[in-house]
Amino acid sequence: MPGMDTDQSAYTFAGFTLDVARGTLSRGGIETRLRPKSFAVLRHLVEHPGRLVGKQELLDAVWGSTVVTEGSLTQCVIEIRRALGDPAQRLLRTVPRKGFLLDTAVTVTSPPSPTPTDSRLAAAESALAPAANHAPLSSRPVAALVIGLLLLAV
Repeated sequence: MPGMDTDQSAYTFAGFTLDVARGTLSRGGIETRLRPKSFAVLRHLVEHPGRLVGKQELLDAVWGSTVVTEGSLTQCVIEIRRALGDPAQRLLRTVPRKGFLLDTAVTVTSPPSPTPTDSRLAAAESALAPAANHAPLSSRPVAALVIGLLLLAV
């Protein structure tokens, strides 16, 4: 989908949302993390829905000049199908000796807004992140306990 700033976009298809900024695939609010290369393969396919994408095109788009075998691509496709719940290859079709076809409509959207829980988790993670001005390690368990209690209170 040329001309769009897809780094800040999300794609919706077949009940799934592929959030480019967060690097996640979700359905019904449940996120599934894919390995980076699998995410990149899915992203390339989602950006070219309904079109046969050749194996070499995917290898070039995802791995660039790094030499890898088709087995690496195959492992990514297996992981993607598992995440999509698509063992029958209805969404992600294999065209033998040619490539792959994402056989569904895709819509470009804004990424979903973080939920309050996401914001609290981000605050908790930043509170526990090591930094020069943070308290010594001995007070970290107390901070973790306080953050945990705050999350439970909601």
